[in-house]
Amino acid sequence: MPRDKATLEELDAAIADLGRSAAQGSPPPRPRRGIVPISEQVREVARATGEAYEDLKAEMERAAAEGRLVIEVEPAEITDSAHRDRDERAFGDAAFLELVASIRDEGQIAPVALRRLPQGGYETVFGHRRVRACRTLGRKVRAVVLEGDDKALVRRMLIENAVRRDLSPIEKAKAWQRLLASGLFTRQELGATLQVTPQQISNVVVLAGLPDELLELVGDWRELGINAGRRLLAAFEAAGRRLPPALAERVRAAGGGAAKRAQLLTRGLVAAGREEGEGTSELIRARDGRRLARLTRAGGQLVLRFQPDLDEAVVRALVRRLPELLDELQPRR
Repeated sequence: MPRDKATLEELDAAIADLGRSAAQGSPPPRPRRGIVPISEQVREVARATGEAYEDLKAEMERAAAEGRLVIEVEPAEITDSAHRDRDERAFGDAAFLELVASIRDEGQIAPVALRRLPQGGYETVFGHRRVRACRTLGRKVRAVVLEGDDKALVRRMLIENAVRRDLSPIEKAKAWQRLLASGLFTRQELGATLQVTPQQISNVVVLAGLPDELLELVGDWRELGINAGRRLLAAFEAAGRRLPPALAERVRAAGGGAAKRAQLLTRGLVAAGREEGEGTSELIRARDGRRLARLTRAGGQLVLRFQPDLDEAVVRALVRRLPELLDELQPRR
């Protein structure tokens, strides 16, 4: 993330220069030379990689050259992207309130990116928090309208968000899982966009398997790192994906933050798994050691739960072959 004052001032100046050329409205006054604007707005843009920032700057310059200048849009005309990666908690925490205060006091420094919808209105490509802040304040949103299909625009959003330090692993997992399930990206394409390996995508996406009942017990689960999340999920699976009511009550009554609650919950689930006894749960792995599914006895039933990072099309194809496999394995009468 850019940290020196010269870089921040260059960023502020580049965006303000575009804003001055807008056909509608007038931009907010520039801060006095030598004073860096309230940092939350600058951080909102500067969290992206240098490459993503250069892409954004170039796109805005192209928009200005083509007459697609920074415009002002009523918040009521803007809807969130279906591929938004932030959890709803991000629109009410301390950082969001700081952003609201910044826009209230200094105006919206950095435009958001929107695209026009066929039925009218706009969809946010990136800048969801700035849109929500302007909606909270009852003021118009300064924006650049980008062109492109779903895949191209989502790719831009992913790059802009790639190295945000305040975007948690579980938020990424939920967003990436939605993208994979939608068919918009394959695991390889998503990895190439984010400059990580498909295996790294899988290592994060597996966290999407954490059920809401566990996350609610943890509290603000955005505080959890990837390792804590994976330990919690592994303990839940070892316990047959069952949450003992007594453990849930104990965690609810416990104080402390999300990390402490997750640790307590993980330990309790590990203990519950041991009490289940050996042989009640069987982990199924691929030949290369990768987890595929877990077979668990729940009452009088055997339940097969597939790993959440498996390709859904492959799982469905496997399920469709079950009658054939049963005919093959059952003894003939």
